[in-house]
Amino acid sequence: MEKAHAHESRVISSSAKPVSNRPLEKLFKLSERNTDAKTEILAGITTFMTRLHHLRQPEHSF
Repeated sequence: MEKAHAHESRVISSSAKPVSNRPLEKLFKLSERNTDAKTEILAGITTFMTRLHHLRQPEHSF
């Protein structure tokens, strides 16, 4: 006798856009660009720190 296994699968639509009234979301349309405020803030901090590091290097090291 075969055992029947019930498999439940959920499909999450990647095209679903969250509705948000947050100022950053409205200003930069983050959901349309498939990103969020946390990701963009971390990217900005990373870019700033990288540029700061390059500015503090002696000229002969370039």
